[in-house]
Amino acid sequence: MEVMAPEQLEVMEVAAVNNYQQHHTELLMERKFSSDCKSLCKHFVDFCKDYLQIDDRVKVQFLSERDGEMTTGCYIPSSRQIKILVKDRGLVDVLRSLAHELVHQKQHLDGSLENMSGETGSPHENEANAKAGIIMRLYQDKHKNKIY
Repeated sequence: MEVMAPEQLEVMEVAAVNNYQQHHTELLMERKFSSDCKSLCKHFVDFCKDYLQIDDRVKVQFLSERDGEMTTGCYIPSSRQIKILVKDRGLVDVLRSLAHELVHQKQHLDGSLENMSGETGSPHENEANAKAGIIMRLYQDKHKNKIY
């Protein structure tokens, strides 16, 4: 076993961190959301509507800045509108948020959405998270070359 001086270890650790950050930055930036992704998003919305059996019109607004207290997305029941934050996000992440909010739209159309439904850990939020994950897996299986 070779023993290294502390300054050698520090240089190795910094290099390892830099390599890790560069590698993961490249992975995250493989397919960033951009204006040319909107037609893919329409295709994805149609896929989600079929899966969730939504016959209602879907209105999606892509935002470059947060609107109010929204996190990465929100569903507004009164206008049946979905808002998705896209600035500095990967395409797959945007699509997952879109699927999540579409589940909330389905919950609303079924009459089960309530005022506190979006609270972390609520049954409605957990359902939206789970179904969005399923939708993403199904879509990726069929359209991997489109989103990566």
